[in-house]
Formats: sequence, C-alpha cells, structure tokens
Amino acid sequence: NSTGSFGTEYLLRAAVSLYGWGANKAEDAIYPTTNVDSSGQILLGTNQYVLHIPQNQTPPVLGFWSFTMYDSDLFFVPNPLNKYTVSSRDPLVYNTDGSLNLYFQNTSPGIGKEPNWLPAPKGNF
Repeated sequence: NSTGSFGTEYLLRAAVSLYGWGANKAEDAIYPTTNVDSSGQILLGTNQYVLHIPQNQTPPVLGFWSFTMYDSDLFFVPNPLNKYTVSSRDPLVYNTDGSLNLYFQNTSPGIGKEPNWLPAPKGNF
C-alpha cells in the first residue's frame, strides 16, 4: 500500500491533493467509513445511535482517535454546536464504570451527554 508514500508518483500525489489534504501512511492512520448500522440499515439522523466502548477498550493508538460526521454528499454537517468530530482529545464524559458512550443523532441526547454527542443531519449520513 503506497498511501502516504508517493515517491515519484506525481500523478497520484496530485490526485490525492485534488480530493483532500493528503494522506497518512497506513501504519499511521486508518479511515474506516460506514453509512449503515449494525443491521445493514442506512444511517438516519432521525434515529439515535449509541456506540458503547467498554472500559479500557478505546482504540489502541499512540496519538488520538476520532469520529467525524459527514452528510450524504461528504460535507461536514452544520449544527448548533459547530461540532464536526468527537475524539479522545475532547473532554468526554465517561460512565461510572469507566466505559464510554458516544451519541450520533440529530437531536441532543441531553445536556449531560452533549460532550459525547456528534450531531447528525436529519437525513441520511
């Protein structure tokens, strides 16, 4: 995999720059994506999704982990919090047992849960 290591592949480097700011090497970053839930249904902002991460099981990284919200056209989702990502760099609220819940939905999960909320569009994402 040559992602992030372009060498003299100038056309590849130009193509990556055209669609983004570049790419990290595979050993430095991964970018999994999905537009379906665990049942294979399209993700909809009108639904409420909770990602539960058990204690001490956040992604094993040396840097940081993050989730970013994009709409169906791959643009950031405008929202009242101006929040487009939730990450290990945020002041997240952990559950009393040390686990972590992240919320992906259009409406607030409640004021005490908003640090862990990534606002979704009303439609699909």
